[in-house]
Amino acid sequence: MANSSYANALTFTQKLKSEYFDGWSNEELATLSLCEAGNVEPMFRVIADRLSSNGIELKSGYGLCHSADTEVVYDEEYDKYELADKDAHVHILFTFDNVKGTKHTPTEKAVASALGLTSGDSSPLQRLSNKRNAKENVMAYWIHANDAFKHQYSPKDVYTFCGENYMQYYARHKDKWAASQAEQKRKKNNLKLDLL
Repeated sequence: MANSSYANALTFTQKLKSEYFDGWSNEELATLSLCEAGNVEPMFRVIADRLSSNGIELKSGYGLCHSADTEVVYDEEYDKYELADKDAHVHILFTFDNVKGTKHTPTEKAVASALGLTSGDSSPLQRLSNKRNAKENVMAYWIHANDAFKHQYSPKDVYTFCGENYMQYYARHKDKWAASQAEQKRKKNNLKLDLL
C-alpha cells in the first residue's frame, strides 16, 4: 500500500491492463491500448490531468512504454527454457512541486489515489532514491542504455510530460551510457571465454 509521507519524486511501473486503473472512465482506459500500440501521449496526458485535478503539480515527468521486453520462462512440458514476451507496461518518473495551497509535496498515498491505484495492490509507485545517480539510472534503464542484451528502446520514444526534454537529457549522458554498455559486453565476453 502507498505510504502517507511526502514524496519529492516517484517512479511508476504498471502493466497496461484496465484492472490496474481503478475509477478510470472508458475513454481514459482506451488510452491504454493506444499506449501499447506506440502512442503514449494520450495515456500520459490522462495521468497528468488526473494528478492536476487533485492539486498535484508536476515539476517534471517522463515516461515510456515497454512493449518489446522478453523474459526467460521454463516450459515444463518440454523441460526447457524459452524466451517469452513480457506484458506491455509503462515506466514513468514524476518529480513534484508543492500541492496547491500547501507548502509541501504530495504524499505517495495522494498520488496513488489520483491515479486510481487500489490500496490492496502492492504499489507500482516507488520512491526515487536520494542517491546521487538515481534519476540518471532510471532514465538510462528505460531505454536499456546500460544493457546491450535487452531490447534497445529509442530515446525518442521517451515522452516528456514537462520539464527538460528527454532528448536534451539523453544528449548529456549518452556517451557515459554507451561506455557502460561496452564495459558490460566486455565483461560478459570475458566470462564466456573463462567458461571455455
